[in-house]
Amino acid sequence: PGETKEGIRQTIAFAKELDLDFYGFSLFTPLPNTELYQLAVEKGLVKGITSLKDWDFNVNVNLTKDCSDEDLIAFQNEIFRKFTLKNFGRYYMFNPAFLKRLARVVLSLRNGGEARELARRAGGIIQSYWHRV
Repeated sequence: PGETKEGIRQTIAFAKELDLDFYGFSLFTPLPNTELYQLAVEKGLVKGITSLKDWDFNVNVNLTKDCSDEDLIAFQNEIFRKFTLKNFGRYYMFNPAFLKRLARVVLSLRNGGEARELARRAGGIIQSYWHRV
């Protein structure tokens, strides 16, 4: 609570300096039955999340000082491009364990319809991370 645009920028810069193999960034979402969730409810900031089933990759609660929901989504897109897309090939496509699992999935497909459905679902996962403003 109370995070600012400058604080988010500093966090992104710090993460870049670390040059880690894996990064975990997410939009803050206080979960039901927690103190922060109750605070957000009291301030009228909860946007459609009443249980864990309602959680998604959108801005459900914005407790920042100076960021709009659109600002948070823009930061999320920036982080996705700088960290996830940049490292995808290095950490997934050239990872033998990932390639082995991927080969098993592809070889288990029985027809073109299953392949299209798999591609559609993979695209949906990527889109859920890549919000368009």
